[in-house]
Amino acid sequence: MNKIKVGRMVASAASFTMIAAVALAAASVTGIAAKATRGFPSVVMLSGPAHNVPVPSEAVLMEQTNKIYIPGVLVARLGQAVTFRNNDDMLHNVHGLNLDNGDTVFNVAQPIYGMQMDFIFEEAGTYAILCDVHPEMEAYVVVTDAPYATVAEADGTFAIDVPVGDYDLQVWNIQERKQRTEKVTVGPDGLTVQ
Repeated sequence: MNKIKVGRMVASAASFTMIAAVALAAASVTGIAAKATRGFPSVVMLSGPAHNVPVPSEAVLMEQTNKIYIPGVLVARLGQAVTFRNNDDMLHNVHGLNLDNGDTVFNVAQPIYGMQMDFIFEEAGTYAILCDVHPEMEAYVVVTDAPYATVAEADGTFAIDVPVGDYDLQVWNIQERKQRTEKVTVGPDGLTVQ
């Protein structure tokens, strides 16, 4: 039986295939991470001790539309709200499952078109987002404390703007569900793996 973990409800790695990565400008890093697996793209994250970037105050949005979670992979900063909205005229629920330990962090019914719920995850990690009413509905939220993160395109390509400096680069992909870390430096002449 899954334990229920309390998060904060707000009212209302993959096959680490860094094939290429270069800094086109001092603040833009592009590359190729692992390609999408089962339609779920990779997430690329860059963090470092000197990179204190405030958590965005605006929520990121995951919608239930035509019995599909959109987007299928969402990245949120630790402490940033995630909004789950029902765009269908049918009953859905939002079942958040922590993939690191198998615990349910929330399970909320959304029976009405336009109904939404905001949730702030209290732990970094990967969360499966399911609908128990429609078992084919599946999505993932990657919660990270990395100040710079992006969801790659289906072919694995990504672009992310960062200041020049040293970073821990992580890539997440549903195939392995783990984040592998590489030390990298972003400078005027490109990205260097340390």
